[in-house]
Amino acid sequence: MPSLSWSKAVRVLGQKLAPDDKALPDWPSALEFWKIAVLQYPGNDRKDRDNQAALIDSLNMAAASGELSTEKRELQRPKFKDEWAPRRPGLGSKAWGSEFGVSIRQTEYEVRKVRDGFETYHVQVVSREAFRLWLDAQGELPSEHVQAWLRPLELAKEVSQGSVESTRVRRKTKHDLVEHWLHECECRAKDIGVPFDRAKMPGTKDDFLTLLKALDPEFENTNRVSSLETYLTGRCKWSGGRPKSAGSLYARLFPESRKLN
Repeated sequence: MPSLSWSKAVRVLGQKLAPDDKALPDWPSALEFWKIAVLQYPGNDRKDRDNQAALIDSLNMAAASGELSTEKRELQRPKFKDEWAPRRPGLGSKAWGSEFGVSIRQTEYEVRKVRDGFETYHVQVVSREAFRLWLDAQGELPSEHVQAWLRPLELAKEVSQGSVESTRVRRKTKHDLVEHWLHECECRAKDIGVPFDRAKMPGTKDDFLTLLKALDPEFENTNRVSSLETYLTGRCKWSGGRPKSAGSLYARLFPESRKLN
């Protein structure tokens, strides 16, 4: 969909804007200094022109000092050459002189500009990101048109913040993590053909805590079984007595864990 804000900017930039730029459906990612100046201070009175010139000078100095990051773009434009051609009928031509009885001493040929292919030229441009940093450092607010050019940066920031918030919302609790590792134990035990019953957990709660600390960084700082009790209730049970350690079983279930093997 064509950008309305870019269409407005095209009108502000006027006839000096290249046809290829006018044909763009949306804002380019980088702009030349003069375009930024006109968009930041639109208008054609003396104050506007002075502000535009001041901004261009400041951008040039910032680029020269390395304060502003810029890049050069290679473009092409039509090239013209001078060519002698028969003078066109009209004022000053021999035909005109004959018709009005005026003596014409000029030659019947004239120099015309004709197309001679294309030539390559370079322009200095600044990206949205670089200009945003520079403008913020100046303490200046962007105009309506410059703000529209910078808008994708704001959208990207909003998306990034939204992703962070979404990640926070989706973050698993320790209840979820305990359930996950119990389920993982069940699946792996079934794969290698060994029993694993939540109602009769192997080993002790200390063994299971050691497993969690080895597998999940969320439990690295959980040092006492009493701190784990709230996450185990309703999910698994241990029988009394002095059961055999489950360390070797957990090592078989998770051979990739260096802490268990």
